[in-house]
Amino acid sequence: MSEVAAVPSHVPTDLVRDFDFRAKAMITPETDPIAYVYERMDKDNFPPVFWTPRNGGHWVVRSFNDARDVMRSDDSSNCPMGLPKDTSRPWKMKPIELDAPEHKKYRALLAPLFTPKAVRLLEDNVRAVTIDVIDAFADTGECEFVSQFSQRMPTRILMSMIGYPSDDAALDGFMPWVDQFFRGSKEERAVGGGAILDYVVKFIDKRLAEPENDLISHLLHEATIESEGDRRMTRQEVIDMGFQLFVASLDTVPATFVTAWRYLATHPEAQEFLINNPDRVNDAAEEMLRITGIVSTTRCVKHDYVLHGAPLKTGDMILVPLSVANRDAKVFPRPDEVVLDREVNQHLTFGAGPHRCLGSHFARTEVRIVLEEWMKRIPRFSVKPGAMLELDASSTITVNNLPLVWDVKK
Repeated sequence: MSEVAAVPSHVPTDLVRDFDFRAKAMITPETDPIAYVYERMDKDNFPPVFWTPRNGGHWVVRSFNDARDVMRSDDSSNCPMGLPKDTSRPWKMKPIELDAPEHKKYRALLAPLFTPKAVRLLEDNVRAVTIDVIDAFADTGECEFVSQFSQRMPTRILMSMIGYPSDDAALDGFMPWVDQFFRGSKEERAVGGGAILDYVVKFIDKRLAEPENDLISHLLHEATIESEGDRRMTRQEVIDMGFQLFVASLDTVPATFVTAWRYLATHPEAQEFLINNPDRVNDAAEEMLRITGIVSTTRCVKHDYVLHGAPLKTGDMILVPLSVANRDAKVFPRPDEVVLDREVNQHLTFGAGPHRCLGSHFARTEVRIVLEEWMKRIPRFSVKPGAMLELDASSTITVNNLPLVWDVKK
């Protein structure tokens, strides 16, 4: 477990709980990774808002409404990703770690790429890449889902759009940096972030000299900031955006896929539902996104205020585990069950407020298309007998391995 911080004088002792959202463990395939990390909140009757001394000390909000309100509120701001607070980076990723009005002007540069209309134009490519990746192993009767699919299919699409290399060799080199940045210790995060930054700087300088038809080249040579007289972006601004685009492409979407496919592989009734109800694939995709809301976001308190009796002080950190909010029984009937035909599903997987995930339409499209194409080729599958899964929980919750097996049609 992480080191224990001293309890600040303004934190009431009855709101203190020893809880660590970071976890590494070997679990059975049937174990829900999210429940493994968070279920003791319910078992031990934690308060709606509590303070933990782990990971530098921070508050945690448990309910759907509190999570939504904290993300929407001006009482707190987005801050450098991860806990403990990262003081090794003097700069902020753009736009995710900025607040208005700075956040809005940089987000506006990326927003046109991820509108529903723009995403529809990408569907054919998403489907082609999905089929290509699945067909590489469909006839073998087995795959290691993480290394052969979840770290390949979504990253190939996003990295190529941005301009970064998307071949297998490049991705194999990038993943250790991203793992360090998101799931390492404070020291490891600095090392992983430094390696990513070095790569991004060199890549951007190359595109500065030799532009191509990709997003990085567009930001360097064509994009303008309308609110500032249509000025061109600086090299440093593109580096700050390029860093965020790099890490976003390689972590959250792959983690979502592996968490979802762990569930499907251990629940044959879910596979039968998808086989027999192809017309409900949109509902099924939305429910998989709800139950695998694997991101925990962090906020910094901007000024003193009280939330559910908890006295939040300027500079305090707040952890918002979206997976916990998505299982709030006051909002979702049968919250811990996967209901693939759930009709009302206003989950918080993509966050809320001005920092809501810019790529939500794209993520929904990816999950739907992968469900469609996977079930056509591998409709029934399971986890390889005897396998144990390596749980890795930090700002995202995932498993690092998922060996799948299935019968091959002859």
